[in-house]
Amino acid sequence: MKKSRLLLSASLLVLATSTAHADENLLPKDFYVGAGFGIPKFSGGESDGASSDAIIGSNSVTFKGFMGYNINPHFAVEAGYISMGKAHDDDTLHDTMTASAWELNALGRVPLTSRFTSYGKIGAAFVKSKLEDGGGDPGMSTAHSTDLTVGLGLDYQANENFTIRAAWDHYEGMGDIKGTSDATGTLNNDSVSLNLILHGDRPFEEVAPLGQGSDSGFYVGGGLGVADIDGRICDQTTSGCEDASAENEAQDTEMAYQGFLGYQYNSYLAFEAGYRDLGQFNIYNDAPFDTIDLTMWNADVVGTLPVTERFALLGKAGAVKYKMTRTDGDGGFQRYTKNGYSYSLGLGASYQVNNNISLRTNYDFYPDLGSNDELSNGLEPVGDASVSVLGLNLIYHINPMRRDDVAPIQNMDNDGIYVAATLGLSEYNGTEGASSDYDTGRDLSYQAVLGYQFNETYGVEAAYVNLGKSHDDDNSNERAEATVASLSATYSIPMTERFVPFAKAGLTAWQVKREQDDAGANTLERDKGTGWTAGLGAKYALSDSFGLRANWDFLPNLGRLDGVNQSDNDTGKADVHNISLGLYKQF
Repeated sequence: MKKSRLLLSASLLVLATSTAHADENLLPKDFYVGAGFGIPKFSGGESDGASSDAIIGSNSVTFKGFMGYNINPHFAVEAGYISMGKAHDDDTLHDTMTASAWELNALGRVPLTSRFTSYGKIGAAFVKSKLEDGGGDPGMSTAHSTDLTVGLGLDYQANENFTIRAAWDHYEGMGDIKGTSDATGTLNNDSVSLNLILHGDRPFEEVAPLGQGSDSGFYVGGGLGVADIDGRICDQTTSGCEDASAENEAQDTEMAYQGFLGYQYNSYLAFEAGYRDLGQFNIYNDAPFDTIDLTMWNADVVGTLPVTERFALLGKAGAVKYKMTRTDGDGGFQRYTKNGYSYSLGLGASYQVNNNISLRTNYDFYPDLGSNDELSNGLEPVGDASVSVLGLNLIYHINPMRRDDVAPIQNMDNDGIYVAATLGLSEYNGTEGASSDYDTGRDLSYQAVLGYQFNETYGVEAAYVNLGKSHDDDNSNERAEATVASLSATYSIPMTERFVPFAKAGLTAWQVKREQDDAGANTLERDKGTGWTAGLGAKYALSDSFGLRANWDFLPNLGRLDGVNQSDNDTGKADVHNISLGLYKQF
């Protein structure tokens, strides 16, 4: 811990003192040092063999410090330290888990413009995990492990010495955590962070133009990703989850891979078909662990919005045929399989490395997988779930590829009043009640925004969002619904005339209402409070006053855990992530 504090302090000290010596080159050209903070999300579970609990809380922040060396404009190596924050499980005693890591990573960089550079990373994390037992024999145990870490990010070079970085980092399969009652656990961590980097004098470099090519033709691709499951399983052979049997929450992340074949019809439209293996997920609050294996075939329509000659935004929708198999850990490893159909939605971005090679990052969402109805042969259900996947893919264009040039917009003016409306997907992560029921779930959300842009950089906006409903993991089918009003300051960094990323932070006023089922009587409990919010997003102009808007918002600590036995104030407490897409109008 002393070494980690020393690294973080040293990173911050270098960044701070450099402000007073802006004209001095404090570091060699290819070296850099950085520090930042972020928002964590833990998943996983711990078990002592007789019982098990899912990890549900992510109630702190991450801190990181790092240093790196640019081998060339496209490759770098980094070493650093991250404190990942704290989580707790879903029983009434609240065992707590913390994790920190030293890490060594290789980075691949893709310049988008003279100031913006995207990157992907892969490396090894040397993790220290702790479990503090909240039971009758409290104590703390520590484990060390070497684990995989991957990540994606976007760098903005503010000047020749400073860069701002937005990053997503994933740490897979940390543990084996050992508690005082012979409990073991596994942790996964996802962190979204904002970082400041100091480097030696680095001039701005323009991106070289592409050679000649066609905007149509066939391509093949494949890649890796991180799949996150949210679902329920009922151990029963009756119908659904509405009887006296308890539900088991499916909350886990696993590595996924995919392969696909596509045809680019023109610069704006493509068609794809492929296969995806989403991995094997553990059901942590069932002992012994059940597992879910999920594979699928997919067919998608892909829409493309060019930002620069090499960089484009993607949206896609399609149909999937899936195979979902549940293995019952306490039933002689009996396997239950369901084949079915669903749909998929996705967002992403692509970068043309050359006329034949491109890179793509994507976020895909697959809802309504599986079922909690008994199977036709009388076997137990496989469970129902939704899965989200964040992935990175390599694509080979059989014919040399080059999109049409991006047309300029006449009379573009982003200053003044604007309105926006979005639809999205919310994800709850929290607890409810004196019994600490696992309060989770994904649902549709909608948002309305009224804002004012002072100039191309600074703005302010007010928003109202309905985050949909969560569900808990007991048999009462209780639901919580959160609505939030917010007032935020925004900071925008135009990448091009059409494409403008932004960050925002502000204050919130929230209301949570819960439909309870207390001893067979439905009751409605409400609570109100204030808090804070932070988020990232981007706007893409379709015309001089109209365009698309996408944003991710983090809304922590909604609701309360006051009271016992579902008292009036016991609405539950959750952190909510909300991803949305919609339209804006500039006046």
